[in-house]
Order: sequence, then structure tokens, then C-alpha cells
Amino acid sequence: MTLKEEIEDGKNPGLIKSIDISCYNLTGEIPPSLTSLLGLVSLNLSRNNLMGFIPSGIGQLKMLESLDLSRNVLFGGIPKSFTNYSFLNHLNISFNNLSGKNPIEHPTTEHGCFCIHRK
Repeated sequence: MTLKEEIEDGKNPGLIKSIDISCYNLTGEIPPSLTSLLGLVSLNLSRNNLMGFIPSGIGQLKMLESLDLSRNVLFGGIPKSFTNYSFLNHLNISFNNLSGKNPIEHPTTEHGCFCIHRK
């Protein structure tokens, strides 16, 4: 099965905790079905050629501690659902074509990376 088939199959979406498919020259959009992986703690899709909007449902991944979507061709606004994260302490959305205001309060910017430090 491919990753997309695994995600869409949905038999064990809570078992996947980490996905790192950075630097794979992936193209296309971020599949909205990715938001069904509710147990995901770390997601790294950086350094690909993913394009389109960040799926608004990505905020459903409330267990995320690290999210890296940097160095793609993403555009549009940053979803307001980003405010749903309780455990997120690393967010990198740099080097895209995103616009609008970052809905997350008080991030510190380090080299284009939004870093959120929570205790």
C-alpha cells in the first residue's frame, strides 16, 4: 500500500506517530486525508515541491509537537486551525508563498522559522 492508501484506508490512523518525507521531490497538494492521522506527533514535509493551500483541517492534529512544511510552493493564508495546537513547539512554514497573519500568538522567528516555546 502507498502512504495515501494507508491514510485513506483509515484502519489504524492513530498508530502513526511520525511522518518524515522531506527531500523526496514530492509534487501536488498536501492530501486532506492526512488530517485523519489524529495521533500524529511529528510531520515533516519540508524541501519538496508541494503546492496549493495548507489544508484547513490540519488543526485537527492536536497532538502535533513539530510541524515542518518549509521550502515548498504553498500559498494562501495560514489556517486559523493552527490555534488548536496545545503541544506544538516547532513550526516551520518558511520559504513558501504564504500570506496573511500568523494566527498563533507570540512566536519567535529564527531564520524564518516560527518557534513556539511552551512549558
